[in-house]
Amino acid sequence: MVRLKFILIALCASFPLQAQVNSIDSLLMNFEHYSLDNGLQIVLQQDTSVKDISVEFWVRGGVRYENKDQHGLAHFFEHVTPGTPMGKEKYDLFFSYMTNSNAQVRKDFIRYFVQVEPEGFELALQYSAGRFSAGPDRISEKNVEYERKRVLAEIERNSSNLFWSAIGSSAIDGGTYGVDHPYGHGGYGTRQNNREFIISDFKNWYDKYFKVSNSYLFIVGNFDSLLAKQLVLQYFGQFPGENFSKQPLKPGKHQNSRLTLPSPVPDSANHVMIFSWAAPEFGSKDASTLNLLSHILDKRLSKLKSLTEDVIEANSRDLVDFYEYGGQFGMYVSFSSLKDSTIAEILLKDQIESLLNYGVSNKELELGKQKVIDRMVRMQNNLGFQFSRTELLGEGLLYEDDPAYYFDQLRIQLQTTKKDIQLAAKKWLNSEPFRILFVAEDM
Repeated sequence: MVRLKFILIALCASFPLQAQVNSIDSLLMNFEHYSLDNGLQIVLQQDTSVKDISVEFWVRGGVRYENKDQHGLAHFFEHVTPGTPMGKEKYDLFFSYMTNSNAQVRKDFIRYFVQVEPEGFELALQYSAGRFSAGPDRISEKNVEYERKRVLAEIERNSSNLFWSAIGSSAIDGGTYGVDHPYGHGGYGTRQNNREFIISDFKNWYDKYFKVSNSYLFIVGNFDSLLAKQLVLQYFGQFPGENFSKQPLKPGKHQNSRLTLPSPVPDSANHVMIFSWAAPEFGSKDASTLNLLSHILDKRLSKLKSLTEDVIEANSRDLVDFYEYGGQFGMYVSFSSLKDSTIAEILLKDQIESLLNYGVSNKELELGKQKVIDRMVRMQNNLGFQFSRTELLGEGLLYEDDPAYYFDQLRIQLQTTKKDIQLAAKKWLNSEPFRILFVAEDM
């Protein structure tokens, strides 16, 4: 059955907050959500004011589905996912219309994205659907070895970012959720695992998860809706439906432990102190409240640099994520002198104690709400992939079966009171956090 809904988004971040609250019902971003008989769910978001079209599909089968001894497999599989058997001539034509493309692994899903000029719309759908008909036999030893070099190079390249690095992300996630929890490891896994994966690992992953009935298709931009429906049915309706059931997870539980590790960032001159708590799942009211709180904390933490010259950076948003069955709330401070690690820890503790004891001010709350609106506006202005309209529609659909969820969340956040903030903080942040100190090399 076709479902029509509307997301009401504040389009002008420069409005005063109260004006945005009062006018939000008149600002619309329309979309259509429906399913094929084989189980594929589709979201169409037509917008003739933009030039291109974003075609993106998500497959349930992300990091949390990996076996304990195969961390990193979902990401490596994203690299070796077989391409469509559409032929060189068509592929070259499709490539000539392509303006952007990418893929990404998340905790709960893998996503594949292409952006094309309108003339390439049908080819983009044919290409995307073709990845489901390609079959595991199109994964070759040659391709695996080629992608192995690229995966290892990517891991090395991203080791310059503590939160993306293989070692750093797994250490943080393991302490936040517990090392045995499906969310408790990073997406890259270990370098050793990535050196040892064999072709059958990827073929088995394809056979298990790469089905249209386990997937979600998002089409955003300058297309004709009637044509889109015809083409989606033509290219995706051919696949059989299969029964897929969700795999519910028990909540993660952060470790009340204190770790000190060498920084995984090569040649880093900065030490980093992190506090992290296991947080509620994506669709909970507390997740909405803590999301808002992270924007407020960012503003407070930015002032730490004025307290001591050794503080380089302090932030909360980089350590806040909410997934289908759990989340993370965190904060960190980086500093230049290891002798100030005690001061850095005190600064973070003071922020939490002040929040728990005194809550937030009216001004902080209003500014936090403005930040939430600003972020949503930026996402709406981005056609596809990360921090985009696709995510506004997709995460709500994947986690809550409702593409309009982000707007519902915005309503909740704009009605949040200071008392709501303090109660959520006391519920989730009143326990001892997982604390990890990454020590940089002596420079």
